[in-house]
Amino acid sequence: FFRDPMSTAVACAALSILNGMFFGYALIGLATAAGTIWRCAYGLAEDNASSEWGISFLFSIINLGGLPYGFLAGWIMDSFGRRKAVLLGGICAMMGTLLSGVAPTFNIASVARVITGVGIGAISSSIPVYVQEMAPEGRTATFQAIGGPCIPLTIFLGNLYAFHILGEHRDLKPSEYCPLMSSEVIAMKNVELMTPASVIGLCICAVALVLMPESKIWLKDQETASVASMDTVEAGKSATEQTRLMSGEGEAPKEGGIDIPSGWKGVLHVPRCIVTGLLMGVAMQGTGINAVFFYAPKFMHLGGVDKPMLGAVLLMAWNLLTALAALALVGRVGRRKLLLWGLGAMAVSLLSMDVVYSAIEAKTLGGAWSFLPLLAYIGGFEFGPGTLFAIIVNEILPQAVIATLSPVLGMSMGVMGILVTLVFPALEFQLHGKVFYIFGGMAALSWLFFYVCLPETKGRSKADIDRSMIAKNWICFGDLQTAMDGI
Repeated sequence: FFRDPMSTAVACAALSILNGMFFGYALIGLATAAGTIWRCAYGLAEDNASSEWGISFLFSIINLGGLPYGFLAGWIMDSFGRRKAVLLGGICAMMGTLLSGVAPTFNIASVARVITGVGIGAISSSIPVYVQEMAPEGRTATFQAIGGPCIPLTIFLGNLYAFHILGEHRDLKPSEYCPLMSSEVIAMKNVELMTPASVIGLCICAVALVLMPESKIWLKDQETASVASMDTVEAGKSATEQTRLMSGEGEAPKEGGIDIPSGWKGVLHVPRCIVTGLLMGVAMQGTGINAVFFYAPKFMHLGGVDKPMLGAVLLMAWNLLTALAALALVGRVGRRKLLLWGLGAMAVSLLSMDVVYSAIEAKTLGGAWSFLPLLAYIGGFEFGPGTLFAIIVNEILPQAVIATLSPVLGMSMGVMGILVTLVFPALEFQLHGKVFYIFGGMAALSWLFFYVCLPETKGRSKADIDRSMIAKNWICFGDLQTAMDGI
């Protein structure tokens, strides 16, 4: 059964879908309901800075489990295999969310979130590698992309589920909602909230145990490493490079003739790639997307919307629609053009939010106007960094350093997500609508850098992109040839 190509394709598709579903629900989709239920369960219902810091800590600490795992992900996958790494992620995901559902205290809930974060880190690092190695030939990109729409889908379903779980009093503030609920009712609602995530984690374990054959590339590397003679192995060569040496291919080819050392030694040769990747992380997380997802009902309250929970559900539906539209456009429109459009819309919407909300409070605008900047922001995010982060980062990194830098840039984005999630409630408590100027400034600065320094990569060869990204001339205004002229 494991040797049947169809079973391998099914395993790849299932894992990609489940990866997107768990990430979308466990990290973001459950946040709308959790923002109320966890406040009630752990004594955070009061409208004060202490409660805001407490709930933001529970939301952000999940990243503390996933980020350190990123440093160990490669070693775990190479030492124990892709299948065991996926199984480890599924077990941690299932156990962490089960514990979250029954956690009686704030401290236990925090530990459960860290365990869940380890699961997310293991799943999100091992499944893409496995799909890359085992997807049917010529269809790798398709199988990798299958999980993408599942993230906004489960975010939307999570908000719809929150609408059901919170019940008829869903639109009340936590300080008003919690006194109406007994501790037993809150405990049951928490179990209901975490059950879908636990089921997804269980499904990942089942696929790893029943459907998923071990990666043939990993098995070949293990066989090669066990039979290779010591005189044919150079110090520091990876198992993959040993395979090339034994097959007569010799040294790893320099991508497009670019002479860059591999691994950490090559990192010093690509400062422009590092800055671009870091600013992509700023565009992805530093502009406040987690704040929008986690605190959507609060945004509705700020805007004076009478039904803030329903408004949050509608926002997530818009997020899903724009994500699907962006996937349809990414192969047709240039990466740089789409990124500038999206990031520009984000900057304008963020910089206008305080004005709009102030006008709503002054009764010069109706509450429905609060949707306008939020719709523009979410649409810009999905058409811009939300869809393009992984694509641009992997296109601009030379092959010699992609395995080293790609996880690091991903972790830097996670760190930015932690900071935003942690500090936004307190900043909003102190600054109110003016907090959006901070995020808008980050979006505007990122847009300016990409406008000046990011070359267009659509339709360009990997060799040309690599030459442009190591050139001394960073200023190109999108023209790849101008960047290459600076070599």
